[in-house]
Amino acid sequence: QAAHARRLLDRIAQVFVASGNIYESYDMAGKFGTDSGGNYMEHCGGFAWALTEGLYGIELNSDLQAAATINEPLARLDPTWEQTSAHFMLRGTHVTLVVEPAAGALKLSGVGPKQLVRVVSSGQSSVECVGTGCDPVVRRRSRWHEIS
Repeated sequence: QAAHARRLLDRIAQVFVASGNIYESYDMAGKFGTDSGGNYMEHCGGFAWALTEGLYGIELNSDLQAAATINEPLARLDPTWEQTSAHFMLRGTHVTLVVEPAAGALKLSGVGPKQLVRVVSSGQSSVECVGTGCDPVVRRRSRWHEIS
């Protein structure tokens, strides 16, 4: 299922690039549909959400323990990829998630006010500090440890 989802994201990204914009309507061949209004926000938002939450597992829903959750990015990304990264803003903190699917590793770090972020990987959950003053945290297959 993850591989199929990645193929669909790749396909729609190719359509957007080929058309030079994100339009309101396309046919199944990737050509303009009946309404070609440009900069269609619903599609823009859906594509952004599919990349952040769908591909990287970045959930920006907060609860009493964490401001966000990083949910199983290693299980979602193509296991043959060497490295990929996502950069996002979380309550004034520039957060960087670097994932190395082929090596089974990920790194979470941030610059800005300290935030608590839940990380779920290999079925294990932990709440980590991200931001200025927090050490970068790396997950390698089975456990979290800090990098000096």
